[in-house]
Amino acid sequence: MTTMKKILNKCVGFSLKVLLKIYKPETEGKPMAISTDVGQVLTEQKKEGGMESWIPGHQFPFPGMPDSVVVETMTVFKRIFPILYKWGWIVMRDRLPDYLKVQSQNADIGLVDPKRYSRPVRELHRVFTLMRSREGEDQIEMKGKWTEMRDMLCLFFEYDDAYRFRFMDLMNEINLKEFEFSEADRYWASKKWKYNFGFNQHDNNTTAKRNSSWRIPKKI
Repeated sequence: MTTMKKILNKCVGFSLKVLLKIYKPETEGKPMAISTDVGQVLTEQKKEGGMESWIPGHQFPFPGMPDSVVVETMTVFKRIFPILYKWGWIVMRDRLPDYLKVQSQNADIGLVDPKRYSRPVRELHRVFTLMRSREGEDQIEMKGKWTEMRDMLCLFFEYDDAYRFRFMDLMNEINLKEFEFSEADRYWASKKWKYNFGFNQHDNNTTAKRNSSWRIPKKI
């Protein structure tokens, strides 16, 4: 088993090196990737840590330092993962025992009825389903990716309790305030088209409540 693992690791490593050499990003007709050579000023956030990139013509700095070389390299990996999830999803669909299979295939449910999952995995299923629903109606491919990724991760954490308990321990240490959107985050996230971010829904609900609270005073 150890020998097979070493052989597999070498094969995967070799394949990735080949892909990185032959992959050419499609830049023709598309905006240039944000990098240090387009004129933005990079400043370090000394108090909080991290980097921010000032892009000419934009109101807020971009939270991060998206160097074009790193972006192009990560694009290779980004395109590999969905393929792995899709093949894993197809294999598991045919190998699930009958008692786990759902009666009618539904993207909201997936491979396994979420009611059969343990509590933390049910929550993971719920959040991924919510994320899939926030994709635009014409984002069929993205919706499919979230469905396949959700089902594979849920099966993984459900049937590998060692990783599940470690994941639960990790989640209990997360400070959710660190994930709250700043003004700069909202500005740049809003430019990610065809995805309905949760803060947009929250803002719309707040506006609706505020408007409903206004009443024309009755004449005495």
